[in-house]
Amino acid sequence: MTLPSTATVRSVTVPGARLHYEVRGAGPLLLVIGSPMGAADFAPLADALSTEHTVVTYDPRGIAGSTIDDLEQDSTPELRADDVAAILDDLGAEKTSEWVEETMNLIVNTRYNERRLTLFTSNYADIPDDTDPNALLFRIGHRMRSRLHEMCEFVVMDGADYREMPTNGGVDDLLAMWKMRKKTLPAPGRGGRQAHMALSSISTSSGGAFSSEGAPGSARRPSSSRPR
Repeated sequence: MTLPSTATVRSVTVPGARLHYEVRGAGPLLLVIGSPMGAADFAPLADALSTEHTVVTYDPRGIAGSTIDDLEQDSTPELRADDVAAILDDLGAEKTSEWVEETMNLIVNTRYNERRLTLFTSNYADIPDDTDPNALLFRIGHRMRSRLHEMCEFVVMDGADYREMPTNGGVDDLLAMWKMRKKTLPAPGRGGRQAHMALSSISTSSGGAFSSEGAPGSARRPSSSRPR
């Protein structure tokens, strides 16, 4: 007999809808989806599979916990495929493995040692919290975050999230959303190494960028070789 597992309930905003999804277990990622069945309908199966897999179930748009803006909008296969892609994007389907971590460390350290121009971008907040999945530290670890702070100046770019844009919306809608949204930029890191900049022009999604050479966001360490 398989005992019910504890599901982590999450949601993600997509154009025209807000999707409810649930995550169980640990291991290789497995999506259990269908329509018009929702997450609750697949709960017993998800519980059984979660002993060896990370199991994701969700409510299709307009069903159960997933709400839609336009009740008359058709739910097409293409639209549902986009919804699943958005859930994977929100979940972070590309789980970091030991090989990925070692490869990333090798790339960063090589460029650091050879003093090459390097630009990193991330949507994760640079906060000293290794328990928050939305924190950069949680995603890349203490060693890599420390190296990036040694290499780079951090620049925070604040903008509206295109996923929250209404159906058939455009740049003007993004700009209006950005002006209405309360700005919550991360606090500067230790040692004052971060340079914060609120963009006057609209960005399609909130995120950050940090560069090892060049300006803005340049490291103060001089370079003896030409960036390649």
